[in-house]
Amino acid sequence: MNDRIMLKVAADGDYLILHTYSRTRKLSHSFYVKRDKFRELERNGFVAAFDQPSVLTIRINSRDNTVTFTFAWLNRYSSGELHGREEIVTVPQTSLMDFIRSSEEMDGTKRWAALALPAPRGPRLVFRSRRNLKAVIGNRSLCRKFRKELDRHFCWPGADEIIIYDDSAPYSFGFTEMRNGERGICGGIILHNYRNNLDTAYYGVHT
Repeated sequence: MNDRIMLKVAADGDYLILHTYSRTRKLSHSFYVKRDKFRELERNGFVAAFDQPSVLTIRINSRDNTVTFTFAWLNRYSSGELHGREEIVTVPQTSLMDFIRSSEEMDGTKRWAALALPAPRGPRLVFRSRRNLKAVIGNRSLCRKFRKELDRHFCWPGADEIIIYDDSAPYSFGFTEMRNGERGICGGIILHNYRNNLDTAYYGVHT
């Protein structure tokens, strides 16, 4: 809580300029997002924006009236490799949208900032797996890797449940996100390299 991220937004014509700030990482680079993206966000609940080479996804969490920004701050090196970091910031929806609308007016507010809200509680994990889950639990190393992958990937704001079921591959699973009674993201939690050595095998989440 002592290093909560702050989201700063400045209005400049047809663009909104976003920064993040924290005590450890200080002020981020600027991320320019067209106003049209926020109109699309209100219609669809989700948008992606690009400010090369960085990427931003924005999602409305209707259940708790918040908006979650997921920044992938990337740098491209002369070798062509990309390196960077991820920041996730959740802020109140009503306050943000009121500012965006006000900032379009000639005498409206042009700057807005908010501290990130505490991370919401993650979705409930519902297991409908029998065969593969039993096999994973029976192997201490795999069980630890599986739990680590669940903790790392399924802290999705606004999701109610993640339903996990057997995949056809050994030790692997499929999953479906449930959000407001409807299906969301689907994919797999797949164990790779298990044929060679279970100790060096690793899980990956695919959507």
